[in-house]
Amino acid sequence: MALSRVQDFVVKYLGVQDYESVFSAQQQFTRNRCEHDPDELWVVAHPPVFTLGQAGKTEHVLDAGGI
Repeated sequence: MALSRVQDFVVKYLGVQDYESVFSAQQQFTRNRCEHDPDELWVVAHPPVFTLGQAGKTEHVLDAGGI
């Protein structure tokens, strides 16, 4: 059985953030990092959303509640 060493990484606790701003920040982080930068795990919660597929229509949502 082969064992491998887990690399160190940074954990960022971001709390509740909107999806778009965090996604943009992740893209920027990825563009700007170099090979010596540690990996990062971003722990974040997003406000509730509905995700509709390609054929989804807003009328398919029968009860949006507070979302």
